[in-house]
Amino acid sequence: MDHLHYLLRTSNRAGQYFAPRTLIDAMVGDIQPTPDDTILDPACGTGGFLIAAHAHSARRFQARRQSAE
Repeated sequence: MDHLHYLLRTSNRAGQYFAPRTLIDAMVGDIQPTPDDTILDPACGTGGFLIAAHAHSARRFQARRQSAE
């Protein structure tokens, strides 16, 4: 948990925290969402996790679809 707090230290004047892209990519890589999954991000902010999860899911779906053809 200390690593997460360290990575989230960057904040703007409004007190909002932004997760670095490397952290987002690592978490999405661990979770490996599929098109059938429901993705929730209650602290959405700029939507970085949602966008990365969607992109990952879309790539997996496209690859699976191409391999079936």
